[in-house]
Amino acid sequence: MFLNCFFEIIIKNIPDFYNNKKTGDIYQNFLDIIKESEGKVAVSFPKWNEKNMGNSIRFFANEENSSLLKFMQDLRWLNEIKSKYLVDVSDINLVPENVNIFHRFFRSHNRDKQSLGYFKRLERRYAKRHGEKGDYNYEELIQKRIEKNSNKIFHKILTNNGDSLLLERELVENFNSQEEVKFSSYGFAPKNFGVPHF
Repeated sequence: MFLNCFFEIIIKNIPDFYNNKKTGDIYQNFLDIIKESEGKVAVSFPKWNEKNMGNSIRFFANEENSSLLKFMQDLRWLNEIKSKYLVDVSDINLVPENVNIFHRFFRSHNRDKQSLGYFKRLERRYAKRHGEKGDYNYEELIQKRIEKNSNKIFHKILTNNGDSLLLERELVENFNSQEEVKFSSYGFAPKNFGVPHF
Protein backbone atom coordinates (compact mmCIF):
# COMPACT_ATOMS: atom_id res chain seq x y z
CA MET A 1 0.00 0.00 0.00
CA PHE A 2 1.38 3.41 -0.99
CA LEU A 3 0.06 5.24 2.10
CA ASN A 4 1.43 2.80 4.64
CA CYS A 5 2.06 4.90 7.76
CA PHE A 6 0.07 7.45 9.74
CA PHE A 7 -0.43 9.21 13.02
CA GLU A 8 -3.67 10.35 14.58
CA ILE A 9 -4.77 13.28 16.71
CA ILE A 10 -7.89 12.80 18.83
CA ILE A 11 -9.42 15.94 20.31
CA LYS A 12 -10.79 15.26 23.78
CA ASN A 13 -14.02 16.33 25.46
CA ILE A 14 -15.62 18.61 22.88
CA PRO A 15 -19.38 18.92 22.39
CA ASP A 16 -20.81 18.03 18.98
CA PHE A 17 -21.81 21.58 18.05
CA TYR A 18 -18.21 22.80 18.54
CA ASN A 19 -16.58 19.88 16.78
CA ASN A 20 -15.96 21.29 13.28
CA LYS A 21 -14.39 24.45 14.72
CA LYS A 22 -11.93 22.56 16.92
CA THR A 23 -11.10 19.95 14.29
CA GLY A 24 -10.65 22.74 11.74
CA ASP A 25 -8.36 24.67 14.11
CA ILE A 26 -6.05 21.66 14.45
CA TYR A 27 -6.10 20.98 10.70
CA GLN A 28 -5.37 24.67 9.94
CA ASN A 29 -2.13 24.53 11.90
CA PHE A 30 -0.78 21.84 9.59
CA LEU A 31 -1.75 23.41 6.26
CA ASP A 32 1.59 25.10 5.57
CA ILE A 33 3.47 21.84 6.20
CA ILE A 34 1.05 19.88 4.02
CA LYS A 35 1.51 22.43 1.23
CA GLU A 36 5.29 22.35 1.54
CA SER A 37 5.29 18.53 1.44
CA GLU A 38 4.43 18.84 -2.28
CA GLY A 39 1.69 16.23 -2.27
CA LYS A 40 3.36 13.70 0.04
CA VAL A 41 0.98 14.04 3.01
CA ALA A 42 -2.70 13.04 2.99
CA VAL A 43 -5.37 13.84 5.55
CA SER A 44 -8.53 12.04 6.66
CA PHE A 45 -11.28 12.53 9.21
CA PRO A 46 -12.07 8.95 10.30
CA LYS A 47 -14.95 9.87 12.67
CA TRP A 48 -16.80 11.90 9.99
CA ASN A 49 -20.56 11.67 10.54
CA GLU A 50 -23.81 13.43 9.67
CA LYS A 51 -23.45 16.02 12.45
CA ASN A 52 -19.79 16.96 12.13
CA MET A 53 -16.30 15.99 10.99
CA GLY A 54 -15.63 14.05 14.17
CA ASN A 55 -12.94 14.62 16.77
CA SER A 56 -10.12 12.80 14.98
CA ILE A 57 -7.63 13.68 12.24
CA ARG A 58 -5.23 11.24 10.61
CA PHE A 59 -2.20 12.21 8.57
CA PHE A 60 -0.82 9.64 6.13
CA ALA A 61 2.40 9.30 4.17
CA ASN A 62 4.49 6.65 2.49
CA GLU A 63 7.06 5.12 4.85
CA GLU A 64 9.84 6.84 2.87
CA ASN A 65 8.32 10.17 3.91
CA SER A 66 7.56 9.26 7.53
CA SER A 67 10.03 11.98 8.62
CA LEU A 68 7.39 14.51 7.53
CA LEU A 69 4.90 12.91 9.92
CA LYS A 70 7.53 12.91 12.65
CA PHE A 71 8.16 16.62 12.07
CA MET A 72 4.40 17.32 12.32
CA GLN A 73 4.12 15.21 15.44
CA ASP A 74 6.97 17.09 17.17
CA LEU A 75 5.62 20.60 16.64
CA ARG A 76 5.79 22.61 19.84
CA TRP A 77 2.19 23.87 19.79
CA LEU A 78 0.93 20.28 19.40
CA ASN A 79 3.01 19.07 22.33
CA GLU A 80 1.76 22.00 24.43
CA ILE A 81 -1.90 21.13 23.92
CA LYS A 82 -1.06 17.45 24.41
CA SER A 83 0.59 18.28 27.78
CA LYS A 84 -2.66 20.04 28.80
CA TYR A 85 -4.59 16.82 28.04
CA LEU A 86 -6.60 18.52 25.30
CA VAL A 87 -5.58 15.99 22.64
CA ASP A 88 -4.15 12.51 22.34
CA VAL A 89 -1.44 12.07 19.72
CA SER A 90 -0.63 8.55 18.56
CA ASP A 91 2.75 7.16 17.60
CA ILE A 92 3.55 6.84 13.91
CA ASN A 93 2.06 3.46 13.03
CA LEU A 94 1.82 1.25 9.99
CA VAL A 95 -1.56 1.07 8.28
CA PRO A 96 -3.13 -2.36 8.88
CA GLU A 97 -2.49 -4.63 5.90
CA ASN A 98 -6.08 -5.87 5.68
CA VAL A 99 -7.62 -2.42 5.01
CA ASN A 100 -9.96 -2.58 2.03
CA ILE A 101 -12.06 0.56 2.55
CA PHE A 102 -10.83 3.88 1.15
CA HIS A 103 -12.41 7.30 1.50
CA ARG A 104 -11.70 10.40 -0.51
CA PHE A 105 -12.03 13.75 1.23
CA PHE A 106 -12.21 16.68 -1.15
CA ARG A 107 -13.19 20.28 -1.53
CA SER A 108 -16.78 20.33 -2.70
CA HIS A 109 -18.58 22.80 -4.92
CA ASN A 110 -21.84 20.86 -4.92
CA ARG A 111 -23.58 23.04 -2.34
CA ASP A 112 -23.17 26.06 -4.66
CA LYS A 113 -24.81 24.00 -7.39
CA GLN A 114 -28.09 23.86 -5.48
CA SER A 115 -28.58 27.64 -5.29
CA LEU A 116 -31.28 29.47 -7.23
CA GLY A 117 -28.61 31.54 -8.99
CA TYR A 118 -26.90 28.39 -10.22
CA PHE A 119 -30.15 26.96 -11.62
CA LYS A 120 -30.95 30.25 -13.39
CA ARG A 121 -27.50 30.26 -15.02
CA LEU A 122 -28.01 26.62 -16.01
CA GLU A 123 -31.39 27.43 -17.56
CA ARG A 124 -29.91 30.30 -19.60
CA ARG A 125 -27.05 28.09 -20.78
CA TYR A 126 -29.41 25.30 -21.86
CA ALA A 127 -31.75 27.76 -23.59
CA LYS A 128 -28.81 29.26 -25.49
CA ARG A 129 -27.57 25.82 -26.55
CA HIS A 130 -30.92 24.30 -27.46
CA GLY A 131 -33.00 27.38 -28.25
CA GLU A 132 -35.93 28.61 -26.20
CA LYS A 133 -37.96 25.63 -27.43
CA GLY A 134 -35.15 23.14 -27.01
CA ASP A 135 -35.83 19.46 -26.49
CA TYR A 136 -34.77 19.41 -22.84
CA ASN A 137 -36.82 19.15 -19.67
CA TYR A 138 -35.45 21.86 -17.40
CA GLU A 139 -37.60 20.86 -14.38
CA GLU A 140 -36.34 17.28 -14.68
CA LEU A 141 -32.76 18.57 -14.82
CA ILE A 142 -33.24 20.52 -11.56
CA GLN A 143 -34.83 17.51 -9.85
CA LYS A 144 -31.95 15.24 -10.86
CA ARG A 145 -29.40 17.76 -9.56
CA ILE A 146 -31.20 18.06 -6.20
CA GLU A 147 -31.56 14.28 -5.84
CA LYS A 148 -27.90 13.79 -6.68
CA ASN A 149 -26.80 16.06 -3.81
CA SER A 150 -29.56 15.47 -1.25
CA ASN A 151 -27.88 12.44 0.37
CA LYS A 152 -24.45 14.05 0.61
CA ILE A 153 -22.96 15.37 3.82
CA PHE A 154 -20.95 18.58 3.75
CA HIS A 155 -18.89 20.15 6.55
CA LYS A 156 -17.22 23.55 6.49
CA ILE A 157 -13.85 24.49 7.99
CA LEU A 158 -11.64 27.57 7.75
CA THR A 159 -8.14 27.57 6.30
CA ASN A 160 -5.27 29.52 7.85
CA ASN A 161 -5.79 32.44 5.44
CA GLY A 162 -9.45 32.79 6.42
CA ASP A 163 -10.99 31.04 3.40
CA SER A 164 -13.67 28.48 4.10
CA LEU A 165 -13.53 24.97 2.68
CA LEU A 166 -16.65 22.94 2.11
CA LEU A 167 -15.59 19.31 2.53
CA GLU A 168 -17.24 16.22 1.17
CA ARG A 169 -16.42 12.53 1.54
CA GLU A 170 -16.94 9.65 -0.85
CA LEU A 171 -16.19 5.94 -0.85
CA VAL A 172 -13.59 5.01 -3.47
CA GLU A 173 -13.56 1.51 -4.93
CA ASN A 174 -11.48 -0.39 -7.48
CA PHE A 175 -8.28 1.61 -7.53
CA ASN A 176 -4.67 0.54 -7.19
CA SER A 177 -3.70 1.36 -3.60
CA GLN A 178 -0.06 0.59 -4.47
CA GLU A 179 0.10 3.38 -7.00
CA GLU A 180 2.06 6.49 -6.05
CA VAL A 181 -0.31 9.43 -5.63
CA LYS A 182 0.29 13.16 -5.34
CA PHE A 183 -2.15 14.80 -2.93
CA SER A 184 -3.46 18.35 -3.11
CA SER A 185 -1.98 21.24 -1.13
CA TYR A 186 -4.80 20.62 1.38
CA GLY A 187 -3.85 16.94 1.73
CA PHE A 188 -6.87 15.70 -0.23
CA ALA A 189 -6.81 12.78 -2.66
CA PRO A 190 -7.26 13.32 -6.40
CA LYS A 191 -10.33 11.95 -8.16
CA ASN A 192 -10.59 8.13 -8.12
CA PHE A 193 -8.12 7.75 -5.26
CA GLY A 194 -8.65 7.50 -1.52
CA VAL A 195 -6.98 7.14 1.87
CA PRO A 196 -7.27 4.04 4.07
CA HIS A 197 -10.28 4.00 6.37
CA PHE A 198 -10.20 1.81 9.49
